[in-house]
Amino acid sequence: MSAKTAAKMASAAARCPFLHKTPTQITATAPPTVLLALASKCPQMKRALSQQQQQQQHQQPDSTSSTVAECTQGEPARCSDEATAARALHRAIDGVVAAEEGAGRVASAAAATATAAAAAHSGAPAADADAPTTAQGVFDYGACFKRELDQKKRDNQYRVFKNVNREVSKYPRAVSPADPHVTGALEPLTPTRDMDVWCSNDYLGMSRHPRVIEAMAEALHTYGAGSGGTRNIGGTANVHFALEEQLAQLHRKDAGLIFNSCYAANEATLCTLLLKMGPDAVVFSDELNHASMIQGMRHAGAQKRIFRHNDLAHLEQLLSSAPTGAPKLVAFESLYSMSGTVAPIADIVALARKYNAITFMDEAHAVGICGERGAGVGEEQGAMAGVDLISATLGKAYGCAGGYIAGRADLVDTVRSFGAGFIFTTSMAPVLAAGALASVRHLMESGAERGAQRRNSELLKGKLAAANLPLGASATHIIPVRVGQAQLASGLMNELYTDHDIYLQAINYPTVPVGQEILRVVASPQHTEAMMDRLVDSLTAAWKNQRSALNRSSLFAAPASAPAPPQQQHQQHQHQQRRRRPPHSYPEHRQVVAAAC
Repeated sequence: MSAKTAAKMASAAARCPFLHKTPTQITATAPPTVLLALASKCPQMKRALSQQQQQQQHQQPDSTSSTVAECTQGEPARCSDEATAARALHRAIDGVVAAEEGAGRVASAAAATATAAAAAHSGAPAADADAPTTAQGVFDYGACFKRELDQKKRDNQYRVFKNVNREVSKYPRAVSPADPHVTGALEPLTPTRDMDVWCSNDYLGMSRHPRVIEAMAEALHTYGAGSGGTRNIGGTANVHFALEEQLAQLHRKDAGLIFNSCYAANEATLCTLLLKMGPDAVVFSDELNHASMIQGMRHAGAQKRIFRHNDLAHLEQLLSSAPTGAPKLVAFESLYSMSGTVAPIADIVALARKYNAITFMDEAHAVGICGERGAGVGEEQGAMAGVDLISATLGKAYGCAGGYIAGRADLVDTVRSFGAGFIFTTSMAPVLAAGALASVRHLMESGAERGAQRRNSELLKGKLAAANLPLGASATHIIPVRVGQAQLASGLMNELYTDHDIYLQAINYPTVPVGQEILRVVASPQHTEAMMDRLVDSLTAAWKNQRSALNRSSLFAAPASAPAPPQQQHQQHQHQQRRRRPPHSYPEHRQVVAAAC
């Protein structure tokens, strides 16, 4: 190895993931051809090498381009030009290091800005950026975690779970401790107070439906509490098969597969498919995709291209720039849970087909509540048939728990056979599967619940708008009330809970970007008009009280005109949105884990 190559290795070792993970004895002694072949196994280095090839294809042909291609096939002997291999390796390392440093600068700048703003507002000193150590110089775990939690509290992002006990006979009311400041369990739960709940994902109240409760009671006495094992080892019962077949029928797909949650379904499915599609796989992801989808992509190590929310032109630009022969997957949601925006499904599918990509669509917030049979937005738009794989939950409109996928038989079987998140976990409890099966079957037959929910949703939107509360643009059952500041959102939530016996959860970072905090309101079929009037009056009073203390009158003002449709609104504020994206929309989705923690 030349002195130049050795120096390059030494200087970049701490910043290049490939060099950091490769044993020193290999990097110090192996010739460039061998190192280049090993580098092709690293996702970051492979991406850098691929970009290097693409750049060279548009320049004067030279030996480097062919050498890179030859030396990334896992056969070092094929590369005979050590000097050319060294040049290719140097360029790839430079590219990876630059990308790592760029991401680090973005993350550091964002963290520093947030910390400084919180410290300036609260008067508290900014957190020390150095790793906490004891006087003896060892890592101080307690100080480390305390620092992170303290920062979250200063940013008004620390979460305190409200003790809200739903009761079948009172839904959508719940029972909470009489003292609103009580946290944790109370035995017995006395004294209590009744609470109006306005943020439940039990969109249709199916958790209390007699058919669901009866099915679960029967299954409990038939199967017992748990499943007894993984799907492969004693954890598969007739009710599991029946539910999977029913879900496949719901979406008119070849096959279905159930998981313990939609998070698990998304993560395992995307990770498995992308891994099996090979090292050249490219995934195209909407910038507002759920964290579970992003985790699956990250764990696969696939190349990622992030397109602006519902932006078809940007998606096509990215698809067209990808290698023609590379396997591709387009991942998006049908209905986005915080904004209420809806995807143009048929157009996305058409683009995917044009560029030979498969499609993955999350219908978590749409199944049960959208479509003639409750199959989601895809059914409502008449575009369900073109989607290769659909994921959704059984824990929202269906009122139970669990998640699933439904789609092409080969895709579902691949996840069933190779997905670690499916294979190595205890299967869904039969009692839950029975309840979900009853709920799905009922909502496929009945549209009464969906009709009542839509009527209540439109009625509540009208009342909130008449009170000049700042509604976000949404044509769905999700009603976002724009707040725009974490402290204000938390203050509104706490005042409603403490003084008005209303539970309406504030939504803040990392669920939404900093500066885009909301109150997410959902009206069920069981909410009455009297409850709606009480909510509007209480929210108006609480907002007046909170804004007088925080000097935020601009946040309270109603829009000068009717809100624009979601896609138009996104285009109008594209520049602002890109400056303050959620953690999972940065390039490479790098910050999702840190943000979620």
